[in-house]
Amino acid sequence: MLPPLSDKLLLKYTPNYCEENIYFLCKEFSSIVNTLDNNNKFNVFACFISNEHKAVPFLKQRLAKDPDQFVVWTYVSEALAHVIEKRYQRYYRIVPLETFLKVFASDRSHMKKEDNTWIAPPPDYPPISNKESKMNLQNFISMSESENLKYGTILDEQQFKEFCDLTQ
Repeated sequence: MLPPLSDKLLLKYTPNYCEENIYFLCKEFSSIVNTLDNNNKFNVFACFISNEHKAVPFLKQRLAKDPDQFVVWTYVSEALAHVIEKRYQRYYRIVPLETFLKVFASDRSHMKKEDNTWIAPPPDYPPISNKESKMNLQNFISMSESENLKYGTILDEQQFKEFCDLTQ
């Protein structure tokens, strides 16, 4: 069962900045989890979805002209959908909440065009950084098994369903 969340309108949200939206959602979960007694605690994870082609199709996206059309994202940090073609095979990087909040950093450089203009307007708060890094988003998006476990565990579609207990 999910914890009670404050009204989603109160959460920080910026279109096209899903990794930062998830970061702040995780901060909200963290504050809730820390108030619960041990009998009511639960595990929370951030999930990055991508593949070696950086092409992940999803249905029911606001960006789609038709809700039954796929939108192909470079990566996503929040959803689960069905595999369509082998080249679109999804992999999931599962990152424990506390690890994600401690390690994640994005200087938003991935949201700039070659001419240094924004692809989408940036959030009105400073970029997320930590003591070790100002930008490590690519480490979370990469689905290479050789990546450091510091950035979470990589699962294929079946392993992810089992992890989420979606096969029963």
